[in-house]
Amino acid sequence: MLNVLAISGSDSSGGAGMQCDIKTITKHGHNALSVATSITAQNSTGLLHMEHASPSSVAIQLQSIFSELKVHAVKTGMIPTRKSITNVCNALTSYEVDAPYVLDPVLATTSGSGLVEPGSLKSMIDRLFPLATLVTPNVAEAQNILGRKIATLEESIDAARSILQYGSKFVLVKGGHLTDFPGNDVLVGRYDSTNAEIIECGEYFPHRDVHGTGCALASAIACGLARGREVRDAVIRAKRYVTKAIATAQELAPGFWSLNHQSSHTD
Repeated sequence: MLNVLAISGSDSSGGAGMQCDIKTITKHGHNALSVATSITAQNSTGLLHMEHASPSSVAIQLQSIFSELKVHAVKTGMIPTRKSITNVCNALTSYEVDAPYVLDPVLATTSGSGLVEPGSLKSMIDRLFPLATLVTPNVAEAQNILGRKIATLEESIDAARSILQYGSKFVLVKGGHLTDFPGNDVLVGRYDSTNAEIIECGEYFPHRDVHGTGCALASAIACGLARGREVRDAVIRAKRYVTKAIATAQELAPGFWSLNHQSSHTD
């Protein structure tokens, strides 16, 4: 059994964050390892409370894993403080972690509530992007990274190429909020950045406010990379997994949909 590590925040609603990561990794048949970076209280009304794990807690959690376990892939989501980002960077480098790393630059909840302290994004870009196999921002996150508006597919392509310059091997800009081709993601690689692959959604569900899609996608990609798949193949398979989970999502509260991991399939 392969070990896939999720470094992320806990979501009390179970739809996103660490809970979503564990569900996705388990569904893919792997052993889910986890490091909690924050405890959040969320429901259909939004973010009610959050309390970040201390940097020392994050560091000792990482030490407990890397000191004795082989990690076959790493996925990071919400890392809310600069000190915790530093500790993640130090752990990945000092333990010489030789595993694919998917970085989902989570900055806010689906409802729009901010999750990270000022300066964390810059620290993430400086310290973690150069270590990542793949960075997976959505349109809003890509706008924050670059400081410019992104609305169209062409702008998403330009954004992916620009973000690639921060050092990751690949960038996937998720297009769920594009105005012209919603649901179409853009994948670019450092060694072929002049070309951009458009990964079509196949189905788009504009009226479902589904929680945790980005978490599930990044974790599913990490699972594919742990199995030795190429990035493009891992992305396409993960996209298929999440699309199915959205198509069969359950409405747990008014306007609040939860991914249906049980109905989705892996291949």
